[in-house]
Amino acid sequence: MEIKLKKPTEILSSPRNDGGEAIAAAKTVDGGVAFVRWDPTDKSWVIDKDLTAGDVLTLPPVPEKMF
Repeated sequence: MEIKLKKPTEILSSPRNDGGEAIAAAKTVDGGVAFVRWDPTDKSWVIDKDLTAGDVLTLPPVPEKMF
């Protein structure tokens, strides 16, 4: 079963800095949560199955200049 993000993407957490890349938690179409990474080329959030809740909760906030 493929996980799909709600459109427009609904971010549930403050974006976090993962080595210079923004990550966050986002709502899925089935009402669940997926962990996402910002794709600067496409200017969109994409699901990253390697991320965990711990990553999103413990990494430092994203600086404003990243967006």
